[in-house]
Amino acid sequence: MDDAGIQALIEVVFFEKEGMDYYRMAAERALNPATRALFEMLVEDEKKHVDYLSGLHDRLSAGGEWPDEITISPEKDFKAIFVEASRSLAKDISVTATETEALERAIEMENKGRAMYLELSEKASNQTEKRLYAMLAEWELGHANYIQDYYNYFQDHGLFMNE
Repeated sequence: MDDAGIQALIEVVFFEKEGMDYYRMAAERALNPATRALFEMLVEDEKKHVDYLSGLHDRLSAGGEWPDEITISPEKDFKAIFVEASRSLAKDISVTATETEALERAIEMENKGRAMYLELSEKASNQTEKRLYAMLAEWELGHANYIQDYYNYFQDHGLFMNE
């Protein structure tokens, strides 16, 4: 593995850790149970990314090769999860301005991650590396869309409140 590929893994692990830390903080601060659950689910997914990418970094740094198969994948149908969750979302629990800002920032972070992974996929010389980064880009898009669905739902139902 070349140094650029290993450096890319270091950077994406750092990026994913930042996301995980941000989502954990947002979950702790969320007053709305649905918003809290959303951020907790994102923490779980980001942890999967960190663990997988860190293990891959360790393998490649030790002189190993890219695996033939990618053993991480999005296991969630974000649209289906949102449809199910929206049935039980309380219509009388407001979303604070802090939560609104956290949702907006989360969408930005996921879009930034998607762009980063698409670029890495284009630059990758190894086919497994290309597939991994392309799959992670799609996963980030799923996250962004899922967060946007929540944001739109809260907005459409007048649940945003000013602090």
